[in-house]
Amino acid sequence: MARQKTYSAVIPAWNEERTIKEVISAFRAHPLCHEIIVVSDGSTDKTAEIARSAGATVIEFAKNSGKGEAMEAGVQAAKMNIIFFSDADILGLDSIIISNIANPVLDGKYTMSIGILGRPIYWLNRILHFFPLLGGQRVLTKELWYAVPKIYRARFQIETALNYYSKKFGKTAHFVLFPDLRQIKKELKYGMLRGFWMRIKMFSEIFIVSVRLYIFDSILEIFIKKIQPIKIAVKEEKTSEF
Repeated sequence: MARQKTYSAVIPAWNEERTIKEVISAFRAHPLCHEIIVVSDGSTDKTAEIARSAGATVIEFAKNSGKGEAMEAGVQAAKMNIIFFSDADILGLDSIIISNIANPVLDGKYTMSIGILGRPIYWLNRILHFFPLLGGQRVLTKELWYAVPKIYRARFQIETALNYYSKKFGKTAHFVLFPDLRQIKKELKYGMLRGFWMRIKMFSEIFIVSVRLYIFDSILEIFIKKIQPIKIAVKEEKTSEF
């Protein structure tokens, strides 16, 4: 399949004035980036101002709505069918890393590709093969994005939901570890107590949506599949009586 030449970069950001310019600069230097959209999710600092001056198109929310909602706004505004999502507080992003994440989707080999921050300890990297792939640097098609029900395209549920629906609809996903990619810890950005509380809330949302999708929704789907043939048989029996 011929490569889709360009993608739209979508960067959800909430008070990321310290790092947003560096992230934008990385995408501006990449030859396959068609546009850069920063969604300032209720930022009260200079995130939006710096993003505009760095050459990005900026969408501003009056109040903080959550990561999933910011990503949704970026997708709706994007001109290209392939979306490159990136966190705004990532460090070490460059053209080589961007290409390694984007090319599997641009080449048509996968419908989603995820860049995972490499861990310094080998076994922590290995468990990624068994645990959910959570990473803000991911490339996917709009088709996959809209395959996720809107109820799950919210806050921190979205990454788990994308993983789930990618597999459910037979879409192929790819991930690569990048030791040089780093992210500013919440505890450093917001203070120890507030940062820790925000981390707990994030993982709570991820846990809840994982249980709902992988347990409750899966069981419901199995139940529906089992009773559907029965309903069809009953309907055919009633039709034959007439």
